[in-house]
Amino acid sequence: MIKLIIFDWDDVITLGAKEAYFTCYHHAITSVGVRLSPEEERKRILTKWSKPARIELEELLKEHPELVDDALAVYQGHKQKIFVNTLTMPMGTIQTLQALGKRYVLAVATGNTTDMIKDTIMPHFRIPPVFSRIVSTHDVHDIRKTKPHPYMLQHIIKHEGVTPSETLYVGDAATDVAMAHRAGVTPVVVLTGHLSRKEAMELGVKWIIPDITHVPVLLERIEKGGERMYFVYILQCRGGGLYTGITKDVEKRFDEHISGKGGAYTRSHKPIRIVYTERKRTKSAALKREAEIKRWSKATKILTFRLKI
Repeated sequence: MIKLIIFDWDDVITLGAKEAYFTCYHHAITSVGVRLSPEEERKRILTKWSKPARIELEELLKEHPELVDDALAVYQGHKQKIFVNTLTMPMGTIQTLQALGKRYVLAVATGNTTDMIKDTIMPHFRIPPVFSRIVSTHDVHDIRKTKPHPYMLQHIIKHEGVTPSETLYVGDAATDVAMAHRAGVTPVVVLTGHLSRKEAMELGVKWIIPDITHVPVLLERIEKGGERMYFVYILQCRGGGLYTGITKDVEKRFDEHISGKGGAYTRSHKPIRIVYTERKRTKSAALKREAEIKRWSKATKILTFRLKI
């Protein structure tokens, strides 16, 4: 039984962080007169990904260690402006976090700073205080215990009084998966950051979802022991339409709709997100419910299911 859900922050809860980091680091090193090729710059950043900014800059400026302090000052001054203006958030994230917070303990283990998240990002996006604790790489005094070391997850698990088997870690990068595995925690990968579905599968990840708003449906599957029941689902589509269908795997079916393989309507009206799911034990029950919902007007669907459109 899952009791604790720990999230990475960047490109999981808020999106666009990866490119924002690249922009900030590029600005920091060029401000002190150092230029690398785009390929080399990206390679060095990824080599120390999820490490504190000083470690990243030491790698970027390894031929010029005397410039690290100046570059760090530029980075810290520039980061806040870049992040607030660059980040976005999947539609439905706040509602998802609020719903999860009523049933589970929520926490964060991140490479971002606690102050940036609490004082800038959460107020900007009006994210409610649903997290029991936020642990940052920058709070870890021993650099050897940052990602992919399991320390941050172990620290949260210990303080929440649960076991690794009762915990999920939702991340987007290979270091997140490695940290979860080393802590004995089940990893969940969202496809809004570093990893593709293929890359996540190659890392041994079983649970892969399009974005954070799919966590509630995933939890239903996990807590049923992976039992493949039928789901009636509703998609919000471009142009304002609502599409209703049935499937055994909501996330997979959503991906099929996105890629144009899910039906004529969603090929011409691209889906934006899943706004509703309902579990049924048999295919006939799911088909009956689907037909019933399809007879309803859009206004009736929104009112009945309290959809946030």
